[in-house]
Amino acid sequence: MEFHNKPFSERKGAGETSEMYAMQYYKNRNINIIRSGLDALNEDIPVKNWMNIPKYIRNLPDFIIVGDKGNFFLECKGGFDHVHIKISELKSYGFWNDFIPVVMFVWSSAYKTIYRVEYVKLMDLITEQNYKIGEYGDNKEKYHIIPAGDLHLKGVMDKAPKLEKSGGN
Repeated sequence: MEFHNKPFSERKGAGETSEMYAMQYYKNRNINIIRSGLDALNEDIPVKNWMNIPKYIRNLPDFIIVGDKGNFFLECKGGFDHVHIKISELKSYGFWNDFIPVVMFVWSSAYKTIYRVEYVKLMDLITEQNYKIGEYGDNKEKYHIIPAGDLHLKGVMDKAPKLEKSGGN
């Protein structure tokens, strides 16, 4: 079964791996990274209860980066050679971007590379490239299919950090 057709319980691991790379990346740079998203609770909330939480709250970005040059939200995504970003999530990130900037942190397992791209620039890229739209089989959520290699067109590409065995920060 293709990855995007697997149930969410199996797909969420890609985001968790991306989060580990993000924590290591910012730890290596001595930049504060603070968990903020609900999935940070790492609890299995029944779907019926999860869906009762307003979408903007469910889609709060994963981290807040606090640094000398300013603060921003960080949303982590993972993928092989493409990243799938739900259209409904992008709408929520736009909401949060009105408070402090949102930056997407994408880990590509195919390229062993991370990409960082600001939300506004990602939206420009999506508009300019007119990417294909897919749909998850389990929840019918539509998503943009974005080639990971395109993210450097509007963002920054970097070699993925080596993960420490502890994985924490």
